[in-house]
Amino acid sequence: MLVLATGSRAARLPLPGRDLDGIISLRTWNDANEVMTRIDDARQPARNAVVVGGGVLGLEAACALQSRGVSATVVHNAGWPMNRQLDSEAGELLATTLAARDIGFISDAQCECFVAGPDGQRVAALQMAGGESLPCDLVIMAVGIAPEVSLARESGLTVPRAIAVDGWLRSSVPGVFALGECCEIEGEQFGLVAPIYQQAQVLAAVLQRHAESGAKTSLA
Repeated sequence: MLVLATGSRAARLPLPGRDLDGIISLRTWNDANEVMTRIDDARQPARNAVVVGGGVLGLEAACALQSRGVSATVVHNAGWPMNRQLDSEAGELLATTLAARDIGFISDAQCECFVAGPDGQRVAALQMAGGESLPCDLVIMAVGIAPEVSLARESGLTVPRAIAVDGWLRSSVPGVFALGECCEIEGEQFGLVAPIYQQAQVLAAVLQRHAESGAKTSLA
């Protein structure tokens, strides 16, 4: 038996200008350190940030930036923040809380491109599809995850976007399982720790049954 737990990497919006200096995909400890380095840069400290993505990570980033004296605006492609966890009423209350903390929030946002500054290297603005331009010297991308599935694809597993598994974490190849951010169940991916802990419990029970079944067979 084989268990794939290859995880994921930070997703990046495929927008023009996404490789400009000052655009950071927030995912790892190193990413967080890079953000702090830019804020504390004695020569050119970041003071005006745009956070792309109004999920849990994006809002945490915006609050952390604001507490460090950086103006933060969150742009989100849904009607309210944390729309995967909250209904519209709770989302509106959260948006009100953000406003009270001087954190901007733009809902139903459609990003068009990142604009370079005079040096042509560093980001200076996020251009919205509706024509609005948001000045910034730092962009935090918190737009979810991209599952790491290269090994699974090379091995011939069914991989729509992530590794397809059933409710028992079984992939399309007998004896091969997957769990965590690299897999999907009925088309749904999981990026929060609670459901992944549940997956681990299910898979542990499945593997234990396999082990017990194999032991009984060998004894017979």
